[in-house]
Amino acid sequence: MSSDYRMSVAITGHQIENEAVIMEAINCYWPFAGEWLTLRNSGAQGNFRELSATADGSLSGSVGDFADRIAAAAWIANGTVCEVVVSGTCLEFLPAETVVRDQDDYDRLQSLVQQLQDRRAAQDDESEDA
Repeated sequence: MSSDYRMSVAITGHQIENEAVIMEAINCYWPFAGEWLTLRNSGAQGNFRELSATADGSLSGSVGDFADRIAAAAWIANGTVCEVVVSGTCLEFLPAETVVRDQDDYDRLQSLVQQLQDRRAAQDDESEDA
């Protein structure tokens, strides 16, 4: 069963040159297209850059499972681990859930990363054959 959710994602520690690819990869899982914001801050602690987006949609499964898929997609697009924070608010039942995926989760999710890479390669092969 699916429920209506407002999902927010924030990504930090990513390669700046990969931002467009990261956004495209995540947009495959949630309708964030056109909703992305980039926050830049240069301060005493150095440069900080965050990609973030919020959009409503229908979620099947848990926010944690969704965060795993989003994190794996971001890591593939980035070419390495970066911090991915996902906040989900069920619009039917409050309150919100927030899930962080970072270096500690990277090893645990490697099989999911590999599955997504294999799926993307198969889709690319299909589009080349068409």
